[in-house]
Amino acid sequence: MNDIKQKETEVFFQEFEDQKEFAEAVLSGKYKNLMFAGDIRSGKTIIILALLILLCKVYAGSKWCVVRESIPKLKKNTIPTFFKYCCPPNYVKPGRSGWNKSDLIFTGRNNSQILFVSENFDNDPELQAFLGFEANGFFLNQSDELQREMFNMSVMRRGQWRIDPMPPALTLMDCNPTNNWSKSDFYDPFMSGSLPDDTYLKLANMTKNPYITDEYKADLKRTLPKELYERFCNNNWDMVDAIFQLTSWEAIRNCKEKLDCASKEKFLGCDIGRDGPDPTKLWLIEGDNFVRKYERAKTKITEAADMIEQVIIEERIDPSNVCIDGVGLGGGVIDILVDKGYDGIIEFIGGAACDEEIPETHIQFANARSFSNWLLSQQLKDKKIGNFTDAKLTSDAGAIKYEIKSDKKLYIMSKEEIKKKLKRSPDDWDAACYANWARMKDYVEPLPGVSSV
Repeated sequence: MNDIKQKETEVFFQEFEDQKEFAEAVLSGKYKNLMFAGDIRSGKTIIILALLILLCKVYAGSKWCVVRESIPKLKKNTIPTFFKYCCPPNYVKPGRSGWNKSDLIFTGRNNSQILFVSENFDNDPELQAFLGFEANGFFLNQSDELQREMFNMSVMRRGQWRIDPMPPALTLMDCNPTNNWSKSDFYDPFMSGSLPDDTYLKLANMTKNPYITDEYKADLKRTLPKELYERFCNNNWDMVDAIFQLTSWEAIRNCKEKLDCASKEKFLGCDIGRDGPDPTKLWLIEGDNFVRKYERAKTKITEAADMIEQVIIEERIDPSNVCIDGVGLGGGVIDILVDKGYDGIIEFIGGAACDEEIPETHIQFANARSFSNWLLSQQLKDKKIGNFTDAKLTSDAGAIKYEIKSDKKLYIMSKEEIKKKLKRSPDDWDAACYANWARMKDYVEPLPGVSSV
């Protein structure tokens, strides 16, 4: 990697302390996955784009890919930064081939290229556009806006553009404090000292940027809400939880261990697939621990009923410990099971009225769904339930937000809002809530929205 270091002075700008440390890590040859994460205005994007230019210069004919969530964000933010701060004008290949505005492809004088591409996850959730894609490395710009599938794809496709000599195969990332995979896969392991050997994270500090004025910092502190200032200007990743996240990531992490529990009583929660690709999901709780998930692609109600019946028989579950979403297709599933003699199944109607209040407050729950979500969240916060480790379940749990409206009632964000946020349905969380509802039925049974059929 000495040939890269020798050309470091050719970068279009002079880096400052934090940027220099990150650049040295990239050029060291020790790491494949490198993230520059933290405060806004800390020079994260600029140094990575400048490093791509350096790699282009050193490795003639190399190819690098910059990925952002959407084309508009590339055109509005990333590309202007690239040309203003990071790309020396005399390095751009002369003529129209130097910058292809239609395909967003930059070409240098030595035929190295940087392709600016959108993730486009809403329209291409399987990232088909990247299959067969050949590049030496990737820059996932604002990884907090991207899906983990995009990181996985970058690992698969980096190093596939064959030239001589071969550049290092790299995935470079920048992000602001977030609560998605960038946090769970990079920040959390970094804080616990458990990052893999091939992975590097540099925490960005806005105060290290000499180009940020005291007046600008004061304006941010004066105008931003406290939680946003702490999150984006003070590197406080815990503020990601804020007050509107139903269950904090700390509570979720604290419930990974399996709890000692004398009870072997089993409880089953069932979310029946309704529309589109939604599967039928079942979660099983034994005593105070989540133990098993069952999943099947969208089924007919007879098939869903057979699936639940099989689990009831194999796990020897009392039907009164089975809770099924009774709205829509779930009602038909319940009818089939009752006809087969499974009496006592709990029918859950999420929109039913609920008179319960949050303890020590005068805030009521808007409906049974809000109460069921709050119940499981409290179990996690109080560490009264364990073995909470399933990736989709924990992801669902951290995505749930709440709102207290003017009627002094607590509302959980709609399923459509959650789908938009997660890019999928929160079926695991819903099934887990139903299982916990059955587990706590002695507490919730008198409430509307819960009936034993």
